[in-house]
Amino acid sequence: MGAQAQHRARRVRRDARRPRRAVRRRGDGGRRLRRLLLVHGAGRDRARTPRRPDLRRVHHGDGHHGEDRGAGGGRPRAAADRHRPSARLADRRPARRACGRRARPDPRAGGPVTAAERVAIVTGGGQGLGRAYAARLALAGNRVAVVDVAGDAARAAAEAIAADAGADRVSAHEADVTDEDQVGAFVAAVVERWGRIDALVNNAGGALLPSAPFDSFARADWTRVLDVNLTGQWLCARAVVPHMRAAGHGKIVNVSSTMVSKGLPVGLAPYVAAKAGVVGLTRALARELGPDGIRVNAIAPGYIPVETRKTVHTPQAATALLERMKSEQCLPVVGVPDDLCGAVEFLCSPASDFITGQVVNVDGGWAHG
Repeated sequence: MGAQAQHRARRVRRDARRPRRAVRRRGDGGRRLRRLLLVHGAGRDRARTPRRPDLRRVHHGDGHHGEDRGAGGGRPRAAADRHRPSARLADRRPARRACGRRARPDPRAGGPVTAAERVAIVTGGGQGLGRAYAARLALAGNRVAVVDVAGDAARAAAEAIAADAGADRVSAHEADVTDEDQVGAFVAAVVERWGRIDALVNNAGGALLPSAPFDSFARADWTRVLDVNLTGQWLCARAVVPHMRAAGHGKIVNVSSTMVSKGLPVGLAPYVAAKAGVVGLTRALARELGPDGIRVNAIAPGYIPVETRKTVHTPQAATALLERMKSEQCLPVVGVPDDLCGAVEFLCSPASDFITGQVVNVDGGWAHG
C-alpha cells in the first residue's frame, strides 16, 4: 500500500472513532427551532412553567429588535409568560395600544393622550349630520365644541349631549364659518376652556339653494355656496392648525360629497363644484401639514335623508333622487346618519394615525358603480 493510501486509511479510522458534532449555522438555529415548536404546539408543557423576567435583559424599544429572554438569557421566555409581565416590568414600559404601538404622547403633558382628554370641534354641529357627528364623538369620550351659525341650534345640541356626557364635556358656540373674526373667536374660546384642539370636523355647509340650471344662478349665489362649503373649511383649518402644530398632532376631517364623482344631481352645480374643491383642499393640506403630525382626510357622504335637505328639493324630487341613487348603489339600502358617524369617529381617533390625504366614500358603493 502506498504512502497516500495509508494516510487516507488512518484518517478514515480516526474520523470513525471521533464523535460527530452537529454543525451550527450562524444565527443560532436551535433557539429559532424551539421558538417554532412553541408557536406550533410542541413543548406546550414547557411553556406552562413561568420564568421570572430578567429586567436587565428586557428590550424596551418597539419590540422588533430582539426577543425577551428568560433569567438565563439562553432561550426565549415561554409564550404564556411573555404576555404576563410582572407589575414592576409593566410600570417600566411605556403605555401601548392593543396593536402594540405606543399611545401617541402629548408633548405638553408628557404622557399619552386619552380619549377623555381629546377635544374635537364640529362645525355645523347644531343640526342634521353635524349634530350626529358631535354626539358620536362625545359618546366616544371626547370633549366636543358644537359650532353652528344658528346659536339656538348649537345650544340645544350641546344640552342634549350634556345630558349623557356631562356639562363639562361639551360647549356651544354661535359662529358663521365664512366670517374670519367669528372663526377666530370660537377657536380662541375652545382653547381658553380646554387648552387644546385635537380634531376639527369641517361639516358646516350644504347646497343652500333650490336645484336649478347652472346658468340661472346669480354670481352672488354662486359665491355664497362656495364660501360656506369651501372657504369656510379653509378658514377653520387655518385657525386650528397653529394649536395642532404646537402640540405636534391633530386631525382634520373635511366633509365633501360623493356627488363630485359623477357631477350629480343635475341642478346643483355650485354645490358640486365646492365639494370638489374640498377634495383638492384636503389633499393639499395633507401634504403640507404631514410633517407637523397633522392628518387631513375627508368623508364623501352619499345621499342621507335629513331635515335640512328639504329646502333643496321638493318632496317628489327628493324621493325620486333617493330611489335612483339606491338603485345605483352596490348596497341597495338607504343610508342613515349613523353610517357616517363611524367614519368620522375613526378619522378623529388614533386608530387612523397612518391615514392622511384620503377621501372616504360613505355611500353604499354609489361612486363605485
